[in-house]
Amino acid sequence: MKTARCIFNIFVVIIAFLAAGLPSAAAVEGVEVSLGEVKVSFLYKLSTLTGVIPFASPRLYVDDANKEVFVLSGEGVSIFNTSGMETYHADYDPELGSLLDMTVDKDGNIIVLALREGVPVITLCNYRLEPQRTIGLSKLPADFAGFHPTQLKLRDGRFYLAGNWEMKIVVTDLKGEFIRGYDLLTILGKELEDKVYMKGFEKSLEQIRADNGIEGFNLDAEGNMLFVLPVSGKACRLSPDGTAEQFGKRGSGPGKLGVPSAIARDSAGNYLVADKLRCVILVYDKEMKFITEFGSLGVRGAYMYGPNVMEMGADGKLYVGQVATRGVNVYIISRND
Repeated sequence: MKTARCIFNIFVVIIAFLAAGLPSAAAVEGVEVSLGEVKVSFLYKLSTLTGVIPFASPRLYVDDANKEVFVLSGEGVSIFNTSGMETYHADYDPELGSLLDMTVDKDGNIIVLALREGVPVITLCNYRLEPQRTIGLSKLPADFAGFHPTQLKLRDGRFYLAGNWEMKIVVTDLKGEFIRGYDLLTILGKELEDKVYMKGFEKSLEQIRADNGIEGFNLDAEGNMLFVLPVSGKACRLSPDGTAEQFGKRGSGPGKLGVPSAIARDSAGNYLVADKLRCVILVYDKEMKFITEFGSLGVRGAYMYGPNVMEMGADGKLYVGQVATRGVNVYIISRND
């Protein structure tokens, strides 16, 4: 089912490796750079007193209320202050299962999404990552039976769970009981079929689902669900009523999306989309029109190497997780008034 998508991801890694060192866009190497309406500065990489932590494809959560940043990796959860230094690390507990994603509630409890014996489980933990109680998904309708989420968000007393491979989103209450579901293939299916596959090449909707998938699931301030479509080279905003709007143009040059991998929204309402292939961050305005981009492929300082995870803080700091143990870059973004 996932063979075509896996081949696609391998192709992306190979191309990115071959392209390493080639200039792509403004590198923002430790200095302030003005890019039209946007001003960007590289600040630092998340570190300990002994140096940069070589996270590989971590999950991120920004706790604006307590001014902390949480990073989930295979080793557990690390907590950082506003200067990017680790203040606490909780080791991975095998009882949790295979870690997929995490969030934090208003009381500072860490909530982990994991696979335990093949079953997705949400576990409420204390700040030490010690399990307190589990939350299973319940009352799922037939068309969401067997749902296997891979990403987790918490907003206004509801869990938002995205199944990247299944192209489905489920909203539950804090007990895990189903409230609403979105089948993105039903919403986007015909358009995906027309854009991704050659005319006359027939595939079932389930084959299209297996060959596509979504990445970078996120929420904006208005409660819209955000995600990217790596295969078709698009970003998408999905409103709570199920209306989807796609934006971005496929291509290899400036202003184009090669392989989008993550999306976030800043306090000004701009959408930021990470491109794993081109190793840049593209910026779109409130109307989803392209403004500018920044970044460049490389392994030093502000350069990016396969950016595939991204979170935005209320203070204007952008956290970008990368592949291949390249860690988490931190930038500050503001308007160029």
